[in-house]
Amino acid sequence: MNRYSFVKDCIKKNTTSAEFKMQDAAIDLLTEGECNISVRTLIEKAAVERSTFYAYYERLDDVLEAAENTVAEDIINAGSNSSGIKEYLESLFSAFSENRRRIKTLLTNANRYSLIEKMLNAVRYSLAESLTKEYSQENAMLDDILSGAMINPLLSYVMEGRDLNLSMLEERIATLTACPSREESSQE
Repeated sequence: MNRYSFVKDCIKKNTTSAEFKMQDAAIDLLTEGECNISVRTLIEKAAVERSTFYAYYERLDDVLEAAENTVAEDIINAGSNSSGIKEYLESLFSAFSENRRRIKTLLTNANRYSLIEKMLNAVRYSLAESLTKEYSQENAMLDDILSGAMINPLLSYVMEGRDLNLSMLEERIATLTACPSREESSQE
């Protein structure tokens, strides 16, 4: 069993078009500088009825949490069809590229730093599914190291517009995964 399965469990399946409209409207309003978004402003921007809002959400903060979960879901889905680290990094880069505006807006305009933890856990989940299927302290530590090594340059790409060399990142990840343990090194 994947030790990060709670990540997948908290993500809602089958997001409707109305939910996406409301999430996108919230991101648009935040990008435009709206600090105190009201339900009225949101539903006008999303072109949905008030009853539609309350059918999916209890409060405005729930819309932003759903937007975070959408990013996490895209990251999990990026890893689901990858056969190797190179393919996974390319899929992960695509997920970050597709969610670039959403990620940047949630972190800078809404101060949603919980998104970083969700992204890290989504990468950990994907790694545990594909690379380190058995739980051990070493595998958990490797998942932590790899997820940080993958997320940090992707966040720099999203937040600061820095170029990202996937080949170089792949080489560094390969180096991390190929390092012999201390026991193996001391036996040689």
